[in-house]
Amino acid sequence: PQSKSNNFSFNLKTDYNYNWETYFQFSRSYFNYAQVTSSFFQEQTISSVSTGFIYKTDYFLDRLGIGLSYSNGIGTNEYRQLGLRFFTNFIFSNNVSCNLNYNYKHKDNKYDKDYDNSQFKANLSYSF
Repeated sequence: PQSKSNNFSFNLKTDYNYNWETYFQFSRSYFNYAQVTSSFFQEQTISSVSTGFIYKTDYFLDRLGIGLSYSNGIGTNEYRQLGLRFFTNFIFSNNVSCNLNYNYKHKDNKYDKDYDNSQFKANLSYSF
């Protein structure tokens, strides 16, 4: 048995003024496991970059944002993936809020079928 992994991540957030902020993220991960001579051996390097912006207010619509992402996988599973994200936060009262998140990803696999994936999450919160 054998396992090796290493990860690197760089994140940058910029506040331009009270209302506008942007973010940038880069990460790179590497892993392998099993012996090279084993049929279970896998080796993978994944590089990802994402960026986006957030608009903040002091009103019912507290935050609104959009983000883009790109990932590239090299190794056992070779692929490219593009992503799009929308998110918002509503404040109904001092102790009731709602977060909405939508993520869409398109994965282009080199040796397998391409596919699209989407996810919608809603979170209603009450603070005591």
